[in-house]
Amino acid sequence: MDIAHPLTSEVTSLSFSFLSSDDIRSISVKKIDNPVLLDNLNLATNGGLYDPKLGPMTARDMCETCGQSYFACPGHYGHIELPSPVFHPLFMNQCYNLLRATCLYCHHFKMPELILRRYIARLRLLDAGCLEEAHTVANFHPVTKDAPKDGDTQEDMDAGVAGETAAEFIQRMDEYVRQVLKHRKRKHERDNYKDGLVFEERKRVLNEFGKKLWAKCSHCQAYGNTFRKEKTIKIIEYDLSPKQKLANSTMGLKKPHASFSSRSIKKPQKGKEEEDEGIEASSASSGSEAEDEGMDVDEVEAEEEESEEEDEGLTAGPARTASGQVKGARGRNERVMAAAEVRSHLRRLFQKEAEACSLLYGRHGGPQAKSGHIPPPPIADMFFMDVVPVPPTRFRPPAKMGDDLFENSQNTLLTAIINTCERIYTVNQTLRDFERQDKSEAVMEALKNLDKTRSFEILLESLIRLQHDVNSFMDSTKNPAVMKQGKLPPQGVKQLLEKKEGLFRKHMMGKRVNYAARSVISPDINIETNEIGIPPVFAKKLTYPEPVTPQNVHEMRQLVINGPKVHPGAALVQNEDGSQISLDRTTLEQRTAIANQLLTPQNDAWAGSSGGPAARNKKVYRHIRDGDIVILNRQPTLHKPSMMCHRVKVLHGEKTIRMHYANCNSYNADFDGDEMNIHFPQNETARAEAQMIANTDNQYLVPTSGNPLRGLIQDHVVAGVWMCNKSSFFTRDEYYQLIYGALRTENNYSGGGRIITLPPAIIKPRPMWTGKQIMSTILVNLTPANAKGLNLTSKNKVQNKLWQRDDSKDENMSEENVIFLDGHLILGVLDKSQYGASAYGLVHSVHELYGPYIANRLLAVLSRLLTKYLQHTGFSCRMDDLILSEEGERLRKQILDDANEDGMRTALQFVGLPHDGDIHNPELQQNLKIRLEEILRDDNLMAGLDAKMQMAFNKTTSKINNDVLPAHLVRPFPDNNMQMMTISGAKGSKVNASQISTLLGQQALEGRRVPTMVSGKTLPAFKAFDTQARAGGYVANRFLTGIRPQEYYFHW
Repeated sequence: MDIAHPLTSEVTSLSFSFLSSDDIRSISVKKIDNPVLLDNLNLATNGGLYDPKLGPMTARDMCETCGQSYFACPGHYGHIELPSPVFHPLFMNQCYNLLRATCLYCHHFKMPELILRRYIARLRLLDAGCLEEAHTVANFHPVTKDAPKDGDTQEDMDAGVAGETAAEFIQRMDEYVRQVLKHRKRKHERDNYKDGLVFEERKRVLNEFGKKLWAKCSHCQAYGNTFRKEKTIKIIEYDLSPKQKLANSTMGLKKPHASFSSRSIKKPQKGKEEEDEGIEASSASSGSEAEDEGMDVDEVEAEEEESEEEDEGLTAGPARTASGQVKGARGRNERVMAAAEVRSHLRRLFQKEAEACSLLYGRHGGPQAKSGHIPPPPIADMFFMDVVPVPPTRFRPPAKMGDDLFENSQNTLLTAIINTCERIYTVNQTLRDFERQDKSEAVMEALKNLDKTRSFEILLESLIRLQHDVNSFMDSTKNPAVMKQGKLPPQGVKQLLEKKEGLFRKHMMGKRVNYAARSVISPDINIETNEIGIPPVFAKKLTYPEPVTPQNVHEMRQLVINGPKVHPGAALVQNEDGSQISLDRTTLEQRTAIANQLLTPQNDAWAGSSGGPAARNKKVYRHIRDGDIVILNRQPTLHKPSMMCHRVKVLHGEKTIRMHYANCNSYNADFDGDEMNIHFPQNETARAEAQMIANTDNQYLVPTSGNPLRGLIQDHVVAGVWMCNKSSFFTRDEYYQLIYGALRTENNYSGGGRIITLPPAIIKPRPMWTGKQIMSTILVNLTPANAKGLNLTSKNKVQNKLWQRDDSKDENMSEENVIFLDGHLILGVLDKSQYGASAYGLVHSVHELYGPYIANRLLAVLSRLLTKYLQHTGFSCRMDDLILSEEGERLRKQILDDANEDGMRTALQFVGLPHDGDIHNPELQQNLKIRLEEILRDDNLMAGLDAKMQMAFNKTTSKINNDVLPAHLVRPFPDNNMQMMTISGAKGSKVNASQISTLLGQQALEGRRVPTMVSGKTLPAFKAFDTQARAGGYVANRFLTGIRPQEYYFHW
């Protein structure tokens, strides 16, 4: 970056698209048609894949296009002209679905006009970001005389006895859309189409549109053909049934001439374009098995795809006629539709259904008013390829071993395409010779032994081979070639880019680079959430080249004098010509002399010459210092927030990287030895992007769902509940100490260096402040000067019944509801739902109202406040927190005793025996045993019994946990620290607490209980066919008092 000549322009829009055939030809410098790479002297051949116009092949060569050397030439593209278009491998499925929805007689969509117009209206609204209005249009139906019946589908309602015509309905719907778009344009909400919900709805509408298939066209009433796609190689068209052929001929319908013949092969001339007029008609019609006009095409094609056999796409199969037809296994005629024929049909569709196709496949979103550029409408050619780009030589370097050169693996795929093209040209010329009327005697003699039908089969095989070769070049997994000795096929373009060995991950990520550091991370709550603590050993090694100007020369001189061993200092001084002076082994006098010459030009004659370049400043490679911006990354980098930018805080006396707790969730990091990387940007552009775009404040919301990703954890959550409850009061000294330690007047959180305080809630006998007032003081001081106070109503995780010690039902006494009024906390306690990584809480609301900067300041202030509070209060977990009271133990034992009888009654009910009376009857138990033996032999019945038993025992577990916890603990909530952790969301869950204090419950694997042996026992310690809970894997003991060996086996 040249800071002396800044750019004044800005980027207004950015779009991505695939290169069209014209784009490829425009960037190409050479047509490649020679399959021979090198001549006998190992020199590149003209028109070959190593043509000199594509760039130098060796370090001794010069580029014939730009005239630069091997190291300076950027490389130039070539292209291969295909004799006939092929399907684009990446768009084959879209092309196939579009062909199925197209009528090949009138070239309109088969669906009714009314339904099509509704889709057009929905897509127009979604392009403008009108999600709610698009849902409204989806429910638009014509006004009918007959009321819709239950179970009627959308098509049934659209086809009802209309009270308005289709034209009137379409006009009413279009008028609604016009009014909505007019109102939206007036509000200037242009970028709403980028919202995630709008994007997901658009995808859903497109998928829904692709599934709407009709066997009969709603415009011309013609019966359509059915098709089958064989991998990504070819599309098979089936013949019509006799009944459908008769119906079409009765209506006088005739398919336009759009079939494949040898005349659709382009001549091997550069720049020759394919014309639709050169496409002949096929003598055979095509069809479908759908006899009834109401039959869905999916039902027919589903049956066809079930019988589809694997086809390598290279053999001709049974003998075909000149039109390409073959008798199928079901007795129907079927033929291969060439890509040229499909393209001709789709071109006509895009002409007649221009608006629908533009919305489906064109650029979506509102017009770009600033750019003034109107993108071209989509065309059907996007689904096909008639020219293949050839990468520059520098990206396909030949391998060298001694004096021998070996071609790049990518050249193998390109050479195969060239050879196939030559074969197609040869066969096509043979077919053209057959069609000539004035054949000479020599030509007749040469061609008398050739068969025209066989030549057409060879041509069709070659076209399929060309499709195979192009697919392999783009994606080698589409049609993998069988390699000898188990070798992998050559990599396609997709394989060169994707996965861990692709260009991006292999060469652009995870490498050891300069101006980087790596160490173990440690927690530190005293730094800001957007700061990162750097140890001095890193601070003296990481440097930044800062230009010397008259404004900073005094500072730069002092850094140079300090040298590389004193922080802050400097390591190098760079002169105007790029030469560098190391300060590592210089004395103090030498560094002082260098510092005094920072503004002195290195060479007056050179700097002041009229013909020379403009003078550049010297640069001082200074140490990293407080306030610098660095990029922090923890691997694996699974999402965007795994790499964020922090401000530097050099911490003297430390040895590790210090990070705030709030960043743990973003990096998926903990402090058990995790290491992280630091990267120091080296120019002003990178620093600006890091500070304004990738900074931690802007990463509060996760991009995938929009939910908060940063928040306080563990001890801070518990401290917030304790501080804000009704029994917490603070003296004047405690109040001021907590506020001062959290807000830090030196950081000017409230503006002007002053802290705004609140009057005490209690005046006599001495002034006392509540914990809610402390939270209110924090929020009042952080609220921007010109902003209103926060008004928020939400809920926390601590239920109201846990606080109430009596039968009071007054909602005003409830701590479950959190209410902020004008920035003051009126009601409720703050827990994980308010300042953790949770949506719609306190911090999330501040982020939405006041911006990301204030929200992250609030996190940092709250972390210091709650830490100061814990320093005076303390938090730990005691054994008393886990023990049940005597009443709780009695209640637990009674419920478990009843559970054994519940197991017996459930088993009796499942086998159909009486279970309401005396279940200990010996005769009843003998019958139960006999029936359980029968159930054991049937796995389905055994699964049913397991489900019934689990349902019964799960009720027992729930009853124990609900009746015993937390009401019958020795220490009730909120004095119980274990319950405080689990309920507030600080750590653990209710299940963890119950397994410690009450029981582990039913053990299950893949939805089944413990498996039973042939003897009817789950373990040798139990009786055969025992229906007790313990015998089925129910662990009634707990971790507090220990579990039995059998239960340990089940649980393990």
